[in-house]
Amino acid sequence: MRYRDNLPLAGANLIRMIYMLGLVIVLQLYMKELGASPFEISLLEVMFWTGLFVFSPLWGAISDASGRRKVFLTASIVSAAAVIPFFAFADTVWAVLGLRFGFAVLASAFPPVALASMSMGAEKKHRGRSLAPYHSSRAIGFLIGWGGAGILLDAVGFTLTFYSLAAIGLLGFIVSLIITDVDTPEEVSLEEVWGKAKRRWLPSRRDSSLRERGLNYLYLGIFIRKAGILGLNSLVVVYAVESLGMSASVAGLLLALNPLLQLFFIDLFGVLVDRHGRKKIILLGFLGTVPAPLLISAAYSPWVFGLAYALVGFSFAAVVQGTTAFIGDVAPEKRQGELMGFRKSAQGLAGIVGPLTAGAVATLYGYEWMLYTVTGMIFLGFLVTWLGTSETLDEKVDHISVRKDLEETFSLLHW
Repeated sequence: MRYRDNLPLAGANLIRMIYMLGLVIVLQLYMKELGASPFEISLLEVMFWTGLFVFSPLWGAISDASGRRKVFLTASIVSAAAVIPFFAFADTVWAVLGLRFGFAVLASAFPPVALASMSMGAEKKHRGRSLAPYHSSRAIGFLIGWGGAGILLDAVGFTLTFYSLAAIGLLGFIVSLIITDVDTPEEVSLEEVWGKAKRRWLPSRRDSSLRERGLNYLYLGIFIRKAGILGLNSLVVVYAVESLGMSASVAGLLLALNPLLQLFFIDLFGVLVDRHGRKKIILLGFLGTVPAPLLISAAYSPWVFGLAYALVGFSFAAVVQGTTAFIGDVAPEKRQGELMGFRKSAQGLAGIVGPLTAGAVATLYGYEWMLYTVTGMIFLGFLVTWLGTSETLDEKVDHISVRKDLEETFSLLHW
């Protein structure tokens, strides 16, 4: 599958990420406006990732079993966007949290279905390249969502910002209508759908696919690392405003260095995972994230804070390209959506544990100890993945050549 064949799906994902990431910044500050404690603010991410953890496997199972992927992609974008205006009328902490959960339930269908659609059409030796449009679009959406939401909020206030984000979602719905070649319709029974979903929620120890090349340890490493990152993200906007004295717009622009670096490196790492192997790139991303919370704890200026999130962006590009290619290598064709969805479920569980841990530590011991705690979690995720997994790229792994790697990256972008 050529790079450009995935562009309509990537375009829909880009627009989806704009309103989703913009909402993260706006809701943290909206909760602060309502008088929420750090622990209550951290529950925003708990609600979101609980929805993903529970419902992403279900949507992925139904799409795998029925083969009707486009309807899930389109419905997920428009239905999640339709929830956003209701935040403007939520005047209590628990009303906001309830809406956040509902938003997550509807948004959770898109990632496993989209990644399965792209991965199934890719040759193994080109899988990293084929998934690059999705990951690049995610980075651009992060960049615009995080960078623009704070500016919009400072300019027009909460109510009009919520309405604007919802309107962006409608644009995403229009783009999603031109997605093609993702459906493989089949007759499906409710028993088959339930069996697939149940296997994701409670995977069998006898499932050989989960043990292939240490995939189970990769999921565990993803969970632990993501718990640290999401614990950090659940309070970082409030920390930047309260402790570092930033405005919402400055905080948003500095956070946008994360997706900006993703955008620069996502295609390069798509080439590197195909040329040099999945595991090396995964470990680079895991280890590269470790210093970020420590930099934030020592931030004496906004630029140090920005450097930390630039490092997160670089590392994320390596992690996401490496892990999705790894899973695509070991997943049977009929279970691509299922095992991609299980990755999302691991992240969903991390989104429950990480923010709860970070919120509790910040409330009891302060933000500094919260930052040390999430650093330890990220490093533990690195150790688990390093010791538990083995390389999945069976072809001969090339020696590192900066010139060849850059040439392949630039040729990839010549659509």
